Amino acid sequence: MSLSRRVSQVVMPPQPVVEGAGVHLGRSIGTRRLDHLDPFLLLDHFESAEPADYRAGFPYHPHRGIETVTFVRKGEVRHRDSLGHQGSIGAGDIQWMTSGSGILHEEMPQVRPEGIAGLQLWLNLPAREKMSRPKYRDLQGSELPEVEAAEGARVRVIAGEAAGRRGPVEGLAVAPKFVDVTLPPGTAFREPVQQGHTVFAYVDHGDVDFGPERQAVHGPALVIFGEGDLVEARQIAQRGTKAFPDSPGGRQCRNLITEIESKSAAITTERVWNAPLPKIQVSYRNVTDIYFRAVAYDWNAFLEKRHSRPEYLNDSERQELLSTRPTFEWSAKLPATTDYQERSEELPAPDKLKPGFYS
Repeated sequence: MSLSRRVSQVVMPPQPVVEGAGVHLGRSIGTRRLDHLDPFLLLDHFESAEPADYRAGFPYHPHRGIETVTFVRKGEVRHRDSLGHQGSIGAGDIQWMTSGSGILHEEMPQVRPEGIAGLQLWLNLPAREKMSRPKYRDLQGSELPEVEAAEGARVRVIAGEAAGRRGPVEGLAVAPKFVDVTLPPGTAFREPVQQGHTVFAYVDHGDVDFGPERQAVHGPALVIFGEGDLVEARQIAQRGTKAFPDSPGGRQCRNLITEIESKSAAITTERVWNAPLPKIQVSYRNVTDIYFRAVAYDWNAFLEKRHSRPEYLNDSERQELLSTRPTFEWSAKLPATTDYQERSEELPAPDKLKPGFYS
């Protein structure tokens, strides 16, 4: 009998970082919150329609003893290296690079009207492979056909075997299973995995339930699984419509994320927007008291202003919210943490907070 893996940790939102010559990224692996996830060293999410966020790119820089997997969802990235290789990765393409004994390369996003979007994952090579010959595997999107799994999920298999298909990336130092899954409304994805292997999912966007406990996760987010031999994911259908049935933006309603930073504390909270989600997830360091102020907000106006990405606030919007009289205020006690150690807690939302959209 299969044992479905439960969710052991959710890392959200990605930590904002600037790398290369000035590229803005969201990092989930390779941060103070999650230093590494053996054998994975780093996971970056890049996405922007603003050229200033990515134009500078990643000029020549060295890699040694690792593999990098670059997955472009939108736009184009041109690359070249010290061994004379050069090429381009477009929407739907994947590059799997083994740096081995060492290589210098550059990755330069191209400015286009649609901007750029994608992921990059770093994997540590076993000691026996660290001085191997550098090599590339450039995979065009056309080489990765999409198949429909048993419960409606659309799957592209990159490495390993899944949904009855074997991916084109072979001859790797480890035996990974790497799949790209799209979950249309009301569909699910179940896939056996090897006991003892590290397993995670990255939610690029949308709302997904994971594991037998059906833990709801809103993207972008990293989901880490515990032990077992099966992973389960289900698309959360109609959540926004149920919350705002008469709202044109209701189908895109989502839980909003905000970060509060200070010299002594960093707090990440999941905002409350409707009754079916009565818990507030809080990740924190070096604080024992937390104060909440809920400001009622018009969903449609907010969605239109933020171009369907309402999880991000600019400085003027943040100041506007802070100067608005709150609909409801409350406070809570948090268990103490050791200095610089992060802890996560789920706090109940107050009963007096009526269903609605709040910031």
